[in-house]
Amino acid sequence: MLTEDIKTFYERTILVYGVKKWVRSNPPFDELIFTVLSQNTNSKNYSTAFKSLKDRFSSWEEALMAGEEEISLAIKSAGLHKIKARRIIDLIRGFRLIDPTLKLDVLELMSDNEALDFLMKFNGVKEKTAGCVLLFSLGRNVFPVDTHILRISKRFGLLPRNCDLSRAFCFYESRLHDADCYSFHINLVQHGREVCQSRRPTCHLCYLKDICAKYI
Repeated sequence: MLTEDIKTFYERTILVYGVKKWVRSNPPFDELIFTVLSQNTNSKNYSTAFKSLKDRFSSWEEALMAGEEEISLAIKSAGLHKIKARRIIDLIRGFRLIDPTLKLDVLELMSDNEALDFLMKFNGVKEKTAGCVLLFSLGRNVFPVDTHILRISKRFGLLPRNCDLSRAFCFYESRLHDADCYSFHINLVQHGREVCQSRRPTCHLCYLKDICAKYI
């Protein structure tokens, strides 16, 4: 069940931004790499990096054969490209041991919690990354918490100031069983980008300010 504070927050975001129809973003392994590229950078940079990566290599096998340096050059726009290139290599190698096709059909046979645990066994894959794979690629009702959502949740008083992404994920995971997680996630990210920005939030334009602890 939705607790009262989350229920109000959730319903208001739906009222303001509407219900979003789920559309599959990428196949599971592609979504995994896409989300790895999104770490510590903005959407323009990681989208550019992912497109560059896919344009340069026709398959993940080809990327693996090309090696870390070539991958690093392809994803330079994502920032931390050497670290991310090494992580991509490790993920390709690790997942190939389980599924040489990298289709990750095994996820379809798992519950949400089983799939999260499975993905998070791999280095560099935490709750947000695993959650994005399940939500955006498989349409599971899972709620990834990114920096936008963490920031907004703290400002609205839903989470303590010292809360990290992992704790925030657990907080929402235990409360959103009756919510449309896809719409809620998309709407909050949009709100974080357009209104509740990190440095200069435009509170006077916010349709949610009457329930925001920071504004009140």
